[in-house]
Amino acid sequence: MSTFIHALKETKIAAFLFLIAFTIVMLFEWFFKDAPELFSGGDALANLATSISLSYIAGFVFYCSTEIRRRIANIRSTKLIAQRHSNRVISQVRKIFLSVSDKYEIPTDIQLKEYLGKIKLEDVYERELFTFSGQDPQHVRYKYYFNSIALPALERLERDTGNVSHLIESSVVIALDNLFNSEFKSIFSNGMILNVNHCDLSLSGYEKQFLDLAKKAKELESSFQKVYGEAL
Repeated sequence: MSTFIHALKETKIAAFLFLIAFTIVMLFEWFFKDAPELFSGGDALANLATSISLSYIAGFVFYCSTEIRRRIANIRSTKLIAQRHSNRVISQVRKIFLSVSDKYEIPTDIQLKEYLGKIKLEDVYERELFTFSGQDPQHVRYKYYFNSIALPALERLERDTGNVSHLIESSVVIALDNLFNSEFKSIFSNGMILNVNHCDLSLSGYEKQFLDLAKKAKELESSFQKVYGEAL
């Protein structure tokens, strides 16, 4: 049903005219069937409007049984590839939130704010940085709150999705692009490594970026369900 509604929304004008035609038929054939003429020729005008409306309704039903049916078939043909790419993206986003909440899910705004407020930037560990210039290795303090491969994986998925975007419904492609271009991605670059300069702060300083990522992930899930009628 949701796929039918999605396809029908692409013909908003035709659907609106159908509602008008249906209303005219209901008014003149049901509610005002036995009403007296308000002016001379009113009955003939009502019959003409009803006939035109019935013709349009019949044409619209035929259109739905042919073009809309074909459109639905085209949408369903893109489901598997859209599902595969969308699921892979959502999986990486869930890994990001798993690292701050210990739950493999996209949290609500309230939950996310609570999680971020509990995590301190001072909870870091040293990582040995190897150099190739003959110098001794150095220990650099970095913050690893996230799966270190999540962001690079998203970047690879962005390239992969771009190659098949013409095979996916446009509304889902838009939702994917919005997620790929989220503010979170621009802030946490370089393999999800955050250089800690203020250890006394909590991760809530990056609340806006996390909330934006969660919002766009939920929009992707919602878009997919509206188009294909199934949840990711």
